[in-house]
Amino acid sequence: IDVMLQDAKGGALGSYDNATVTEESEITFQGNKALKFRADNGQFYMDYLIFLEKNRLFQLVILRDGSYPDKKNVKKFFDSFELIKE
Repeated sequence: IDVMLQDAKGGALGSYDNATVTEESEITFQGNKALKFRADNGQFYMDYLIFLEKNRLFQLVILRDGSYPDKKNVKKFFDSFELIKE
């Protein structure tokens, strides 16, 4: 799981030239191992939450031009996501 989360992070960052991670933490999100990070390339600023649930990879992202999104709004957005388990 750790390798898949790190690979997904690498793929996400590969979409942005010279993106650098400024914060990163391993968390549990709705009972699933997750990776949460902030990164930027000087123009685009992003907050990512990546996690696996069974055989599905989920990526939640807020992308902003010019500065990081407010952490309170990022938390509100990430917390609004709800997995519907069958």
